[in-house]
Amino acid sequence: MSYYTKGAAVAFLLDMQIRERTAGRKSLDDVMQAMYERYFKSLNKGFTRADLDQMCTQIAGVDLSTFLSGLVDSLSFPDPADALSVVGLSLKDLNQGSMVAWSGITTNAKDGKLTVSAIERGSPAWDAGINVNDELIAVDEFRLSDDLTKVISSYKSGEAVEIILSRAGTIRRIKMNLRSNPNVKYQINRISGSTKADHSDTGTLLSVDAKFRAWSGK
Repeated sequence: MSYYTKGAAVAFLLDMQIRERTAGRKSLDDVMQAMYERYFKSLNKGFTRADLDQMCTQIAGVDLSTFLSGLVDSLSFPDPADALSVVGLSLKDLNQGSMVAWSGITTNAKDGKLTVSAIERGSPAWDAGINVNDELIAVDEFRLSDDLTKVISSYKSGEAVEIILSRAGTIRRIKMNLRSNPNVKYQINRISGSTKADHSDTGTLLSVDAKFRAWSGK
């Protein structure tokens, strides 16, 4: 994972943890504002990791140093679905259990030609030996225009197709065994009409709608 992406993910998960521990009364915004007031405006200096741990613990009312260390120093990562549930959201993988076929091919349509622009490593197309810059002509004798994905999605995972293509001026016929897409395709949904116990001292039960509004401002 890129440290740019991980940094954003760490901030989100830490924010959700603080919100859950304080029944939605505090957030990472409160931590950052307090750090700014103390270390920049009052002390006019930078801060250490230990200083951040201490401030997170102070704001959340519970020691978060182990939680933060697990996010920053570990290669593993918590399930984001648990964090999203804090503000009344659920996470669904649209590809999970899908039998829609997938090839792993990215194409480019130009001047009446459909050309392979990328092949995902380990995909059916990769295993079949299809190459970048191959011109795709037909699938099972069906002439391709500009939408390979639509054609492939009409098949089911486990089925085999014959790809007719042109490579360096030579027509080739290649058999490709289709599979389900192993990549995740997440969709975030609102949850409504339920409550979730908070890990706060008060044990307050907040509606998920109230949690979402407190987080999103909507």
